[in-house]
Amino acid sequence: MFNGIGVFMRNKRILFCISSLDPGGAERVACILCNGLIRAGYDVIILLDSSADPQNCIYPLDPRIQIEKIPPAKYSGGLLLLWEKRRIFLRYKADCIIGFLWDINLIIAMSLNFCRTPVILSERSNMDYDLSYLNRRGLFLLRRGFRHLNALVLQTETIKKLMVQAPWSIPEKIIRVIANPVRRFQIQKQLPQCLYPRIIAIGRLVHLKGLDLLLAAFAEAAEHFPEWQLDIFGQGPLREELEIKRNQLGLEKRVHFRGITTDVYAELERSNIFVLPSRIEGFPNVLLEAMAAGVAVIAADCKFGPGEIIDNENNGLLIPPENIPALTQALKRLMSDAELREKLGSAARSVQERYAEEKIVKRWINLIEEVC
Repeated sequence: MFNGIGVFMRNKRILFCISSLDPGGAERVACILCNGLIRAGYDVIILLDSSADPQNCIYPLDPRIQIEKIPPAKYSGGLLLLWEKRRIFLRYKADCIIGFLWDINLIIAMSLNFCRTPVILSERSNMDYDLSYLNRRGLFLLRRGFRHLNALVLQTETIKKLMVQAPWSIPEKIIRVIANPVRRFQIQKQLPQCLYPRIIAIGRLVHLKGLDLLLAAFAEAAEHFPEWQLDIFGQGPLREELEIKRNQLGLEKRVHFRGITTDVYAELERSNIFVLPSRIEGFPNVLLEAMAAGVAVIAADCKFGPGEIIDNENNGLLIPPENIPALTQALKRLMSDAELREKLGSAARSVQERYAEEKIVKRWINLIEEVC
């Protein structure tokens, strides 16, 4: 590009670091942001971990985005490994380095101390990680790295309040709270409707997502509503365990594990109730998508996120976390009341404006321009 006096000026280059682009909420957000930056005139390089497979990405990516992988490490640990990583990050001569998710943020924070290139890290949780494997020097480098970032992006005000306290003690002036974007929902009239009233849950099949709690609650509610079924989308290490629990509850014909879907909105459009039974969250993307699709939602009021998204009884139902009786009661209430489902679902659509993709991308662009 040329400036006003005819001198060539290259686009600002963003190095966007994330461990992988495997299916997941944070990975979807990363793709949305990178696409938005490309459209805004930035050059974008996505840097993945050496073990990542870019072919696993199921989200649209602008073909102008360059995808690279960190080479396998020559050193097993210590300062030599950090120096090696530092050289890799800096060789792209980026105008700004962005880290997304803890695994890569850990390395960036420790290796880019005293770095002239602006660094923004985005954490998707409260950073309550086990750091016992780090020695005193490692902890010093890590915490110093986080405290001297150009910016730390968090998703909720609640997490921000934790981060300014010990042990992290992040300076409040570098923290920015930027929520996840939600895509605008478009009705797909050609989709076949389900042959049964449908409850849907979407997420990784891991303990923190609380799907075992949902199975127990649905088992109680299902006795009173024999026509309803539960479809669970996602993959993870607990699939076999959850299937065994389903079978023990006698729900083989009423609870279905559907694996990964590449079209979340299509599945939501064919659903009557969405449930987020998580024990803990960062900022649940799929909850935003369910609300944007106008589905009546039930969410555990866990740390962190659902309570900042849902206005209880107005655009969704909040229940105490890890409370099976409360979840059972909420399920029964919505399963029995089509009018209430319609009311909550209609009000929920307003998240499309509050968390509009263009608004969130613009906030990221403003932050990049501020630190650059």
